[in-house]
Amino acid sequence: MNTKKPFFALKIISIILIGIIAISCSNNDDSDGGDDNPQGDNFIEYTISGSAASNLNGVFRIDVPDNDETGASMILGHVYEEDTNEGTVKVVNLTFSYFASDDNYYDVTMKLPAVTGSRTLGEFETTSTGIISFEPTYNMVLSFDSNRAFYDADNNGSNDILTDLLSKNVVVSITEYEETTNSLGITTVAHIKGSIGQSGNQFLFKTFTGPTSPPGDSFCNVTVDFEYTLTE
Repeated sequence: MNTKKPFFALKIISIILIGIIAISCSNNDDSDGGDDNPQGDNFIEYTISGSAASNLNGVFRIDVPDNDETGASMILGHVYEEDTNEGTVKVVNLTFSYFASDDNYYDVTMKLPAVTGSRTLGEFETTSTGIISFEPTYNMVLSFDSNRAFYDADNNGSNDILTDLLSKNVVVSITEYEETTNSLGITTVAHIKGSIGQSGNQFLFKTFTGPTSPPGDSFCNVTVDFEYTLTE
């Protein structure tokens, strides 16, 4: 049976738009000499190990600005409030994206508490076809092109991965956090820095197991370091 990720098309469209904006941002940074935003102030670096999609095992890094002339990188951050069973909480949304082509991209979305300290990210729920039916308030999603995220459990030539790489049993530690008010009077994140360590860092793909059976879980480990600083 030929299966595909249900939201690959939307993901590719969004990454293309991000790539277009990022190219513009990179050009502006180059013209300014890059001194106002030194390398390392805006980045994410993550290591994947133990993935059944063997092309994912390794180190990925996204920097803004970067020195990659073949692709475009972008990092965005903002703050919003969400109503939960525990009351209204403030959430930091970080997006890190790298796009070179439809066959060469990877990006990360993190939804984190707007405070310093450690917090366990929630667990996603999906339908039998891998569509996300519940997204926890705090979570992390890693997306990849299908060349990297390819797993053929039944050796029939089809990709059996149904979802992006989703956090589960993951503890994130935020060591630095600052907010600011932008020119529109809206509260946003000024600076955040954190990591995911060596234990309790499980991530998973939902995978196709059969036409009438529920999807399986394909686990791997991910360690992460990240930092975001708002630049004018």
